[in-house]
Amino acid sequence: MIKTCTYCKEEFDAKRIDKNYCSASCRQLNHIQRKAVEMFGVALKEENVKTSIDTSNENVKTDEQTVKTVLSEVLTEETQIPEIVKEKKEIEKEYRNMPSRFIEELTAMYKSRSVKHSHKLISEDKLINKNLEWINTRLRCLIEAVLFISERNSLSLGDLIELTNAFITLIKSEQFKKLPENYPYKFFVKDLRNKLKKVCIKNSDTEDVPLKLNRKLKIELIVYRCELREVAPKIKFSELNFKNE
Repeated sequence: MIKTCTYCKEEFDAKRIDKNYCSASCRQLNHIQRKAVEMFGVALKEENVKTSIDTSNENVKTDEQTVKTVLSEVLTEETQIPEIVKEKKEIEKEYRNMPSRFIEELTAMYKSRSVKHSHKLISEDKLINKNLEWINTRLRCLIEAVLFISERNSLSLGDLIELTNAFITLIKSEQFKKLPENYPYKFFVKDLRNKLKKVCIKNSDTEDVPLKLNRKLKIELIVYRCELREVAPKIKFSELNFKNE
């Protein structure tokens, strides 16, 4: 019975109907090619595989260890698979600190504020300090929520309304009204509430709402979160009550 070899595509006289290879070496070479694709996602060049095994031996075993050994030998030569070698060289490149305008602006703002505003988040007056603690804890939670959802493609209108209502409730609270005049986030919170309300109104007929922050606002939020982290615990939004206590 004349058949075509699955690997080399040459015709041969098959003594059995289930014989698909003209020789044991072709069977092994085909097995190695399949394993190369499975393990590395790339096919090996035929001449490279053949040089790594003894093709004159018709009884060569094709167990897993033999295949892995052959693949290992072939892959160690840089000329065989340039994509893998290139990836390896890129990993081995020495790390270089790349300049970032965003990071530079963020760092500059944080350093300029660290001395001026940090002491305004805590008071020696127990009553004032109690109000500050209440506001700081909730404000940190809200700022982290805004930063989190801004990284998503969109959020439901219901979730955005709930977040906006939390800002509104916070501003209407007695604790917020009793904040010292020099509280560093007082006007910022009101401005952020207004921006969120505009987004809600603008997308009132939309189920999914994108919330993208401009560069300046994102830097401010990150800096304020870092400052509040020093004085307020991290608590989940669902665990906080934003109404007067």
